[in-house]
Parts: sequence; structure tokens; C-alpha cells
Amino acid sequence: MVSCPGGWPLRRCARACARALYFLCFLFVLARPAPALAHAALISTAPLGGSVLASPPAQAELVFDEPVSPLVFTLISPDGKTVSLHRVRQKNDRVLIDLPPLAGKGTFGLSWRVVSADGHPVGGTFVFSVGAPGGAKIARGHRNVMRDAAIWLGRFLLYACLFFGVGAALFRAWARRGPAAAPGIAVAVLAAGVLLVPATVALQGLDALNAPFSAWLRPNVWQTALATSYGMSAALSLAALLLALVSLAVDRRPARVLALAAMVAVGLALAASGHASTAAPRWLARPAVWLHGVAVGCWLGSLVPLWRMLERPGPAASENLQWFSRWIKLAVAALAISGLALVYLQFDRVSSLWRTSYGQVLMVKLALLVVLFGLAVYNRYRLTARVVGGDVDAARAMRRVIAAEIGVALCVLAVVSVWRFTMPPRTMAMAESVRPVSFHVHTPQAMAMVTITPPHGHHPAAMDIALMKNDGGVLEPEQVTVYFSDAAAGVQPVRRAARRQADGTWRIARLNLPPLGAWTVRIDALVSDFDRIRLETKVRLGF
Repeated sequence: MVSCPGGWPLRRCARACARALYFLCFLFVLARPAPALAHAALISTAPLGGSVLASPPAQAELVFDEPVSPLVFTLISPDGKTVSLHRVRQKNDRVLIDLPPLAGKGTFGLSWRVVSADGHPVGGTFVFSVGAPGGAKIARGHRNVMRDAAIWLGRFLLYACLFFGVGAALFRAWARRGPAAAPGIAVAVLAAGVLLVPATVALQGLDALNAPFSAWLRPNVWQTALATSYGMSAALSLAALLLALVSLAVDRRPARVLALAAMVAVGLALAASGHASTAAPRWLARPAVWLHGVAVGCWLGSLVPLWRMLERPGPAASENLQWFSRWIKLAVAALAISGLALVYLQFDRVSSLWRTSYGQVLMVKLALLVVLFGLAVYNRYRLTARVVGGDVDAARAMRRVIAAEIGVALCVLAVVSVWRFTMPPRTMAMAESVRPVSFHVHTPQAMAMVTITPPHGHHPAAMDIALMKNDGGVLEPEQVTVYFSDAAAGVQPVRRAARRQADGTWRIARLNLPPLGAWTVRIDALVSDFDRIRLETKVRLGF
């Protein structure tokens, strides 16, 4: 009869695993609620980006497509001086920033940096002018290549320590005939992982604050990192590594419990942050990530003990190899099912596999997995029976193939670590669907910069209008009315009145329009009782 690790009947083992999985996922969802969309996208700003205001604003507002956590905000004056902004408040998906008194006229920049639900920092800069455009040019921020390389290396090494170290401890504890091999390699790998965890936390804080390497000892760097979702992931990773270390030093029965708990913690660590864990729906995404991580750990963690065990083939090695060959099928099946679920959650169309960076990384990973599975199949169906039969040459050949498996697996982990810097296609598509539509309208008398924000979440579509004279001066009409029409479709003008905002721009807060797509937009600005300016253009809306 086929049995699970520890000798339990397969059906009993499956029921126990299912109950444990449901319970752990239930606790995890309760403990770590998070929005469904990864990588927050900026929807709109106030003041309107690029607008010219008659008077300096007292407050700025950023609206995102999901709730975010504020990190760093900086005001750049026309003379190039910078001022850090600390009076920041968050209200769901809105971030309100109190501005200091703005002296003089010219172009100001507001640099912002927030962290999204998946634990990844997002930043940018928008500009606005007071009186008239002018002053220092606002430079675009650049990624710190060395910091990104360090983040990638830390992520790759930590993955390797978690999967190979914790997996080796689990294999050693549950092996059929005593310890599969001396724990020296496992201890070294797990100890290295314990040292890596704080290093990756520091890098997360530096990335979140866009700070240099020299700032890694500052308390705010660590506080910021631990406040993100990666803080929970790091804590669970450390717990997994320590539990696995302890399991190597205790008797067999408690070692099994500790090693199993360590592998459960590995899955939870992976599900605590990242793109995949915040995909919608979360009830599917997080269990899939957990199951995927556990399956990977069970497979990869067995490779080094098997390699060491085959140095001296014998009855114990043969029995352990047969046991491994039986239960690894369950791990591979779980790996494939959870992997397919994650691909479904992250991709919106097949073409995203080669048109997006995320998809290209996945294709490289799949190519490496084909090689890895090929090596595993060769071991299972060409060498296992011979090794069990006492063929020393087959044992040597299997050791060489396992060494190749370890090398390919490390390449897979290195490739997967690149996902830290990419955005999943489905998230990109969702962000694109709420991307504002901006356009300019010019006449001999005036010009207008218009931004139409599509509906998102509980927010309806909105329209913001910044009116200016052709010389760059501020135009201050008494009334602004916007007409939307489509003569070709027989749609008569839809009239919407705009309201003046505190910063001098005009806004239609609820732009409810029929979903026609193409519109003729006419803006009527009443400057005085005898002077009216009309601006008209055609625009296509995707909602």
C-alpha cells in the first residue's frame, strides 16, 4: 500500500494535509488582509500635473488604484531646493500632503514614494506651476542599479537557503531509515539563511526609502522595511530557518514535528508578500503560493541528502530512494497544479508571455524546468531500479544527474528572483484600464489641459481642467461648462458643469457618460458677461 512520509496511509495523509492547509490559509487571510491588486498605480493628483495655478496650494492629494502606505515626500522649488514633507495622511486610496507656504512663482515638483500591498515601493514626481511656468527643470529619478543587484542576489540566496536548507532538514527527519546523511551541509545552508534575513530586510528598507547603502544602519530604514508586507515574510523565513536548525539537533520524533513546521513556515513566508500573493482572488492566490513553495521545498531540499546518501550505496540508501520515488509524485503534482493556478491569476492573455518582462522571465523559467524535469525523469525511470538493485555504476551516474539537477534548480531560483522587478501582466492590464486620459486644447485666446480619470473601485469617472492664457498666464473664468456629443451616433450634447477647486482648476467630480468611446468635447469658459471662450476637440475614452 502506498504510504506518505512517516508510514501513514495515503488517504489519511491527504485528509490531514488538506485540513492543515485550510486551517493555515484561514489564519493567514485573517492575520494579513491586503488589497487584491499588486503594484499600486497613481490615478490622479491635485494640483493637476502640469497645471498653472493662480495661487499656491496649501495641500496636495494623490489618488491610487488601491490603498498604499506613504513613505517619502519631497517638494522641489523652482530654484532647485528640496524640502521634506512630513505632514502626510492616508485615507484609503488617497494620500493627503500638507504643503509649506510656497514663495515666488514658477514650476514646483512633488516627489512621492509609497509602498503597495505586495510590499514593493512605487514612486514618481508630478509638477505644477504657480503664476507661470518656469524655474529649475525637475529631473526624473533613476533606479539604483547596484541596490537592485543586491536585492536580487539577497532574494536568490535566501530562496536557496529556504528550499535547500529547510527541505534537507525535512528529508532527514522523515527518511525511512534514520538520518539520510550528516547534517553538515544543511546546518551551513540554514545558518547562512539566518544571516541573510536581516540583510534582505535592510535592502527592503533602503529600496522603500530610495536611500543609499550608507544609510542601512538608520532606524527608519529598518522600521520602514518591517512595516511593509515583507516584514512578515522575513519573520516567517527566520522562523522557518531556526525551526529547521533545531530539528537537526533533536531526536527523531520532535525533529519531524519541527521540520514539518519549518516547511509550513516557508510556504507562509512566500505567501506573505509579493505579486502572486496579492493577486485576485486572494482565497486562491495565497493557498496556491503556499502550496507551490512547500512543494518546491520538498523536492529541492531532497536533492542534497540524496546526493550525499549515494556516496555509499547500501540497503539504507536503497530503501530511502524507493521511499523518495513514491512520495515525490505528490510534490510534483502539487507543484504543477499550483503553478498553473498562479499563471492563470497573473496573465491576462497568451501574448503576454512574450510581450511583457514578467512573461519572458516565466518562459525562461519554464525552459529550465523542462530540463529539470527531464533529469528527474531520467533518474526515476532509468537509474532508480538499478541503484536499488545494487549497481554501483548506476549510483555514481545518479549522483552526477542529481548534481546537475541542483545546478539547474539554482538557475531557476536565480531567474525567479528577477520577478521582484517586474509587474504581472494582469496587474499591468488593470492599471492600464484606470490610466487617466490627458489632452490639450488650443485656441487663439486660450488653452486647456484636460485629464479624464476612468472609474475605478468606488470612485466614478472625473474630469479635471486647467485653463491658461496662451502666454502661460492663468485664466480665471467665472463659469466653466463642458459638452460631450457624438453627431455620428446621433447623440445630442451631454452638459456637465465644472466646479472651481481651491487650486484654481475646474473639476467634474462625477462624469457619468454612456459608453460610446469617441466623443466631441467642447469646453465653454465664461470669462465675463460679454466674453466667452470655446475650446473643442475629439477624444476617445476607453470606458
